[in-house]
Amino acid sequence: MHRSLRFIAVAALSLLTLLPHHAHGQLADSTTSSAQLLEQLLHGPTPDSATSKAMREVETALAGGQSIVLLNAELHLGEALYANNRYEPALQHLGIALQIAQTEHLEPQAAQCLARMGNVLQLKGHYAQALDLYAQAAEINRRTNNQQQLGRVLVTQGSTLGLTGHNMQGIENMLDALSIFERLNDTEGMAWASLSISRLFNRIKLNDKAIQYAEQALNLYRSIGNANGELLTLTEQANIHFGNQHYADALSIAQQVLARNTATGNTHAMAANHLLIGIIHYHTDSLAAALLNLNKSYQLKRSLNDSLNLARLNLYLGNVHLTMGNKQQGQQHLNTALQIAQQQHLRTDEGEAYHRLSQLLEQQGNAAIALQYYRRYTSIRDSLQTADIARLEMQYDFDKREQERELLAQQREEIQRITLQRQRTISAFLIGALVLAVAFALVVLHFLREKQRSNQMLTERNAEIEAQKHEIEAQRDYANQQRDQIASQQQQITDSITYASRIQKAMLPRQQTLQDKFAEHFVIYLPKNIVSGDFYWTDTLADGRCALVVADCTGHGVPGAFMSILGISLLKDLTTSRNETAGEILSRLRQTVISLLHQTGQAGESQDGIDMGLVLIDRAQQQLQFAGAYSPLLIARPANQPPVANAHHTEQGNNVCLYELRGNKQPVGFHVTGQRPFDTHTVNYLPTDTFYMSSDGYPDQFGGKHNLKLKMSGFRAALLEAQSLPIGQQAELLTQRFAQFRGDNRQTDDVVVMGFRIG
Repeated sequence: MHRSLRFIAVAALSLLTLLPHHAHGQLADSTTSSAQLLEQLLHGPTPDSATSKAMREVETALAGGQSIVLLNAELHLGEALYANNRYEPALQHLGIALQIAQTEHLEPQAAQCLARMGNVLQLKGHYAQALDLYAQAAEINRRTNNQQQLGRVLVTQGSTLGLTGHNMQGIENMLDALSIFERLNDTEGMAWASLSISRLFNRIKLNDKAIQYAEQALNLYRSIGNANGELLTLTEQANIHFGNQHYADALSIAQQVLARNTATGNTHAMAANHLLIGIIHYHTDSLAAALLNLNKSYQLKRSLNDSLNLARLNLYLGNVHLTMGNKQQGQQHLNTALQIAQQQHLRTDEGEAYHRLSQLLEQQGNAAIALQYYRRYTSIRDSLQTADIARLEMQYDFDKREQERELLAQQREEIQRITLQRQRTISAFLIGALVLAVAFALVVLHFLREKQRSNQMLTERNAEIEAQKHEIEAQRDYANQQRDQIASQQQQITDSITYASRIQKAMLPRQQTLQDKFAEHFVIYLPKNIVSGDFYWTDTLADGRCALVVADCTGHGVPGAFMSILGISLLKDLTTSRNETAGEILSRLRQTVISLLHQTGQAGESQDGIDMGLVLIDRAQQQLQFAGAYSPLLIARPANQPPVANAHHTEQGNNVCLYELRGNKQPVGFHVTGQRPFDTHTVNYLPTDTFYMSSDGYPDQFGGKHNLKLKMSGFRAALLEAQSLPIGQQAELLTQRFAQFRGDNRQTDDVVVMGFRIG
């Protein structure tokens, strides 16, 4: 098909490409083919406003004789005809635009023409030709580094691959597109890619993955107010509910979407909605309603020349007629479905058609052909394996996380550079002292060498050696004076930081404050250096709820201490909060940090942030809310009590279950992947529940036999071991295990661990 289109375009513009741009009269004579196509459109069906406008553009371009102007006009006309479901003239005008783009070496426009022609061929059911054009468009976009258009081509290419049974390759294309849109922060592109991934997962019966990506697409479309995208996603959710055999939910959503599409006159979508509603009615034995909706879908698709899902439509029409006793009509529809599926390379629909026809032929006594059809069905079924797709998606998440870690590492290096620059005054003195020490060492070395030479002339240069001896002693005295001065300066710096640690500790909650709020609790607070980047905080909000925070600021030592003081100051401003969830409070705190530090993601700016766990306790309702920024909440509950709902991880030991509620993978501060809302977890707590929050200093400590990190698994094991002890003694056990594991290693990071029981 694409070769015939190329021939049409070449015939239409064979003279045009040979003439110079300034030959106005000759150029007008060479565009006869384009003018003839335009004349055919004028005598065809009445065009809509968009098509009429595009036709006027082509007329003007033909009169002006400029090929670039004609290219844009033909492209606009082809897209307008495509939108109006007039596929054949759309292909002709897009082919003319493609030839001009290739002649003028305009690669972005050529890629756009190829992609749009692929869309037309896909709707006509010519999937192999569509894939060929998509591949050409993708190659051009890669060569010109047009990432946004590359992402869009990869999505349409992946959808077509899924339709033809190449599910693995289709998923790879869509995940690549999703990564591109995320790097570009293109919300609409991310939504479209997520919806396409959901459709393909639904097609291959991976319903959990399908609903995950459908929900992601729906949230993204709603965030930008895209009503059409929202309807498409709701339709897909109806399909997923149907795949899970939740027929009532699927029918309710499909009917709502049909009503909205009918109100806006979206005929394509109405055809798809009637098809789904008819299928649902068939599976709920409402045969009359099923036949009515399937026939409506069939009529709409014929009026639109829409071949999408035509094989599946004939499959279900065949099933309905067979169930109603109309065997001749049913068999005709099944044969039509098989023919369309084979033409369009729809492996799934082809397999279902073979399966249903094999059953029908067996009932008719034609066992040989029935067996042949059944073998073809099993062959197709076995070829459509999807076991590796879940692993591919996991690999994608892993790669994405690694990319995030690399970006965060770069940010931390930039933060360290800025911190060193701020300490330039102090460092200048230390560097100067080091230079003096090196200079002194060089002088001493020089005199030692001179002394060795002078030993050979001891008699003659006795007086000179004595003079040099006095000079060396003077230099030594001077060096000793400099050393003492450096030691004094170091002691002053240490004293200043030690005094700063007293100020920092004074800002932390007092022991009496914690006892008033939590009768049973402990706090392990171990700064790596004199001052700490970790802190904890508690207060009572304006609505009476108790708030508790354990936080880990960027860095440790002096930079971390500055951030911790900022964090405590901002948290005190949140005590006026009323009726806000824990996630909303963290989101508001994040915006304040970004604003105060003027963070926009530009190079050279502050990239500081805070990892934080926030707990809100409503004693009146016996409820606890938790939200986390790279920080979890651990809950120890007796094994004979009901489990904690929605926990991400569970371990058991000492007749106690340890549950983990995970926070979001983003800090309180600027994040390269954007500022998504923080999730809020709600727990109906019991008097026997014990809660634990920690910075990452405890699990990130290096030590043990192989000098590796303790990790969260080691931290959870220590907590389970401590469950047989009162809370106060738990702190002693955790501190002891930490010291034993660390051994002779230096402490890796600041540590704060808090455990408490609400009662």
